Amino acid sequence: MRPRILVATCLVVTLAGCAATKRRRAAFEEAKQTITDVERALGQKLTSDDNIFCPSAPGPQPKDLPTADKPVAADWTDASWKCLGMKVASPQCQYTYASNGKTGSDATAVLTAKCDPNGDGQPLVFTLKVKATPTGDLVRESLDQPPKP
Repeated sequence: MRPRILVATCLVVTLAGCAATKRRRAAFEEAKQTITDVERALGQKLTSDDNIFCPSAPGPQPKDLPTADKPVAADWTDASWKCLGMKVASPQCQYTYASNGKTGSDATAVLTAKCDPNGDGQPLVFTLKVKATPTGDLVRESLDQPPKP
């Protein structure tokens, strides 16, 4: 009888681990795609508006960090989020965005995505830092991200 209990226990643990990995992968992919989309939007904003980035967002969106057990809605109606083209319907990550408000080659911006899909207190954190060039092009200074799950 003991071998069957052990096999059943291992199967349950394995399935739970698979679900957690799947949630981490989904959050990772959301953050990666959103960062790519925002980086593109920032580049377009620079070329159309006197070499200035979108204004800083008033706070993180969604306000609370989403988890698998606690999905939360985001409010992308602020002018900053609209400027960035944010439209994630059911975000698995929390986003913050700040720009320094300067123009030309002094313009910089930072986007952070924080995801805790398993609610384990060990979030995936992505940070994109960009700056403008004197000719109005966007340059990625850095993209810090966790290893792909």
